Order: sequence, then C-alpha cells, then structure tokens
Amino acid sequence: MSLSADPQLDDSPQQEQPQKPRFTWLGGLLPAVFLFFTIVILTAYGGYRAGIRERIAVQTTVIAGEIETQYRLGLEDFNTGECERARQRFEYVIQQDPNHARAREMLARVLVCLAVTATPTSITPTQTPTHTPTPDLRDVEARFATAQDLVAAGDWEPALAALQNLRKSDPGFKPAEVDALLYVAYRGRGIEKILNRNQLESGLYDLAQAESFGLLDAEAQSYRTWARFYLIGLTSRQVKDWAQAVVYLSEVAPYAPNLREGNNPTAINLYVEVLRKYINALAEQKAWCEAEIQVQNLRLVDDDPALESLEKKYRNRCKDTD
Repeated sequence: MSLSADPQLDDSPQQEQPQKPRFTWLGGLLPAVFLFFTIVILTAYGGYRAGIRERIAVQTTVIAGEIETQYRLGLEDFNTGECERARQRFEYVIQQDPNHARAREMLARVLVCLAVTATPTSITPTQTPTHTPTPDLRDVEARFATAQDLVAAGDWEPALAALQNLRKSDPGFKPAEVDALLYVAYRGRGIEKILNRNQLESGLYDLAQAESFGLLDAEAQSYRTWARFYLIGLTSRQVKDWAQAVVYLSEVAPYAPNLREGNNPTAINLYVEVLRKYINALAEQKAWCEAEIQVQNLRLVDDDPALESLEKKYRNRCKDTD
C-alpha cells in the first residue's frame, strides 16, 4: 500500500517573489508639491515687496508734490502780503524737507515782512481797560521804524546798533519783530564780512548770533562752511600739516577762490601753495602714485607747463613700484 504525497509536507524549495515597493507615486509627488508651493510663496512675497516699493514710491511722489505745492502757495501768499500764512507754509516745507534751500531763504524774508508790517496788538472787547496811563511810545516806534529802514537798505552796522539800543532801552517792545530784524541784520553782516571784508572769524561770530534767532538758510550755511574750512586749512599750513591743509582747502578754492582772512593768501593761492608742499613731501616719502594724483589735482588750478612732465615722471615711477 502506497502512501500519497501530502502537499503540506512538500519540502521542495519555493521561488521567492520580489516585493513591490509601495507608494512610489507619493514619494515622487511630495517634492513636486513642495516645489509648487515654494514657487507660489516666493511669487506672492515678490509681489508683496513690489507692492510695498510701489506704494513707497507713490507716497514719496505725493509728499514731494505737496511740498512743492505748499512752497508755491507760500510764494503767492508772500507776494500778496499774506506773510503769516506764508510763514506757516514755508515752515511746513522745511519740516518735511530740512534741506529745501529756497524755503529757508523765503522764510527769512517772511520774518522780515512780519517784522516790518506788524502792528501793536489792539485791545479786544473782552479785555477790561485799566486806568494806567498809556505810555508814550512815539520815540520807540520812531526808532523801530528807522531800524526797519536800515535793515531793508542793507546798512547792517547802523541797523544792528539801532536794534541793540532799542532792545536795551525797552526789552518788551515787539520782541518777535525785533528778533526777526536782528536775525536778518546779523546774517547780512556776517556774510558781508566773509565775502567782502576778509573778516572770516568775525563773520562766523555774526552768523552764530543770527542762528540764535532762527535757522540759517542754505546759502549762509555754505558761506559758514567755506570760512571754517579756510581757517582750518590756514592753521594746518602754519603747522605744516600739508595733507590736512589740502583736504580742507580743496573744498573752498573751487567755489570761493578769493576768500581769505585778513592779509593772508586767497583760498586759491593758499591751495596751490599747500598742494605743492604736499607733493614735495610725498616725493620725499617715495609715494609716487599719490604724488601723481596730487599733481593731476594741481594742474586743474595751476597752468605751470612744468607740471605735465612732473606728472609723467611720477606716473612712471608709480608703475615701477607695482
């Protein structure tokens, strides 16, 4: 009797079926989804930043337009005698743009207008008249009117003398108007000393006095800067600091060549002098490349024909050191 084979006890080796990887589609989809959302986010962020830049540009344009509108209206107010309204407009312009030179200049003129046209404050109906005798201000008013005329004529010395005497004798008389006139007179005399009298230090003092009554306009600030730089250059020359003298005088000579203090050389002559000294010092130090640059600067203000060959010599020596 034969035994039938039990399939459950079959020991023959079975072929191993390979396992299929699962979710392969998901592994490929995730990077794509991540990339898509990244692009969307970056695009949105770029649009957001562009929108901000556009809004800022629009706001800047609007503000600039408003500044010019207020400046133009201030000019119209000034020309029609509305000095108080013009003052408010010019002060707004300066508040928005402190470097608006035209508005600063017009504000100074408006202050003079207010000082000239201002009238004593009258008693309002709500005020109760007192029995104190009214002081006789005819002499003070006459001196004030004289000071106004002197300021308008640009006679700074007698104008300042009249205003200082008026302030000393009656400190409470029209303080705002007197301050405005003092500002104009000190500013005018300071600029005149700097430009025409060769009195830079004294002119700087006057501009400092003017600044105690109001902000200096851009023009006055330029004159003050030139005077300061000239004096620093002059002092540097006295101590033979040629490099510093060149730096400061180079900022004065092209714009105010005739500026000077007392009998000292003019700004342009002093600049040429210290520049030559500086070039010689550089040559002694064998700093040929810097010497070449300074000779180029010297040729802009000095037509000495020998400078061309000197520049070539220093250029060649500069190349040899490279």
